[in-house]
Amino acid sequence: MTHNLVISIDGDAASAYSSIEICMIENGQSMIASGYYVDILRRVNGEWEFVVRDNTSYHLVPHLKGWAAPDEAK
Repeated sequence: MTHNLVISIDGDAASAYSSIEICMIENGQSMIASGYYVDILRRVNGEWEFVVRDNTSYHLVPHLKGWAAPDEAK
């Protein structure tokens, strides 16, 4: 899922930032991930094209494990 899209347009150039959440199966195991894209785009012949798509990941872990450390105080 891609959400929280922010786009800045300057003529035929644009930049964009969007958050991402991913649910997938890897080697038979349910996985979750999150991160964000930073994109640079340009308009060519009236159509927008990606120049750069940079992906930064916060985590990619098995769904049952989660991404937070267990609370040792409990």
